[in-house]
Amino acid sequence: MGLSEQMLKDIKASNKEGLDIGYGDMSDEQGIEKLVDALNENEKIKMLRLYQCSVNDKGAAILAGAKYLTYLELDGNNIGPEGAICLAKNANLVKLNLSSNQIGLEGAEALAKNETLEELILADCKLGDDGAKFLLSTESSSLIKLDLSTNDIGKLDIQGVKNVTLVDLDLSQNYIDDVGAAAIASNFPNLVSLNLGTNSVGDSGAIALASHEELINLDLRQNQIAEKGFRALCDNKKIQTLCIYGNKISFSEAEQLPINNSITKLNLSYNKIHDKPEQPRQSIALFPKLKELILNENSISDEVAEQFFNDMTSRLDVIDLRSCTAPMLFSYKRKKIESPTDDFSNSKIMKLSI
Repeated sequence: MGLSEQMLKDIKASNKEGLDIGYGDMSDEQGIEKLVDALNENEKIKMLRLYQCSVNDKGAAILAGAKYLTYLELDGNNIGPEGAICLAKNANLVKLNLSSNQIGLEGAEALAKNETLEELILADCKLGDDGAKFLLSTESSSLIKLDLSTNDIGKLDIQGVKNVTLVDLDLSQNYIDDVGAAAIASNFPNLVSLNLGTNSVGDSGAIALASHEELINLDLRQNQIAEKGFRALCDNKKIQTLCIYGNKISFSEAEQLPINNSITKLNLSYNKIHDKPEQPRQSIALFPKLKELILNENSISDEVAEQFFNDMTSRLDVIDLRSCTAPMLFSYKRKKIESPTDDFSNSKIMKLSI
């Protein structure tokens, strides 16, 4: 069906900051040419989303000619190496999302050389170790946020790399082990946010990450970390948000945990924290700045959970002890927790259905 003439007129006259045509059919290159022509007549529209719109390499090449766009979201399309190479040549884009496209090694290498992108999202692009090497070894001075989640990455061959620009890195749902975690800790000194959830990081990898001096947000859910690694992470004085859901932590050596004055949000759900009455209380007392605590799906009895819950609700903004051993629920929120916002969900976006 494509965009109607009225839609194209509306795009040209729009006062919105962005345009969302998610789930439409934009497989026709002539339709994309008309869209880009309309966008090039409107300096106000800076963001474009074409989610699952059947955009191919030729369509991507045409979109690369949109001269006012700074944010382009093309996840879930049919873009390969040629399309990615064309988009990499665009000197206006600051944020690009090509998740769930098969951009190949050539596309990854081209994007790694772009000098204007600040945020690059390439989740589920089947890049593997070689594609990750291109992107993590980039000498780009602009890229500050990189998402390579779900890319079959195992070995991080980044010896000799020292990337000082990246501050936000997502490598979740890969196969990264302790060696890879240590490489990240030493080669990306300015990281503030790191997601290594659902990998194969154990205690030695956690210890390496604990030595990082800038990390504030660290997600290590569903790895192989036990007491030794958790103790090292608690010794870090910078981390504020720590998600260590689904590991092997038991609090069996709670008396050996250091006092931590930085962590404010802690997720320890789905671990092996058990029913010795003093262990949860003793351990959490070592986090005096803590405001949010998630402990659901552990082995804490209802009796101990209720006592702990009553003790903590006056101190914490959020506490969750649900389904520890029995169906009783202990969940409390003192204040509304803000959900992450979508750039294309606000009132400044023009939405079209085709």
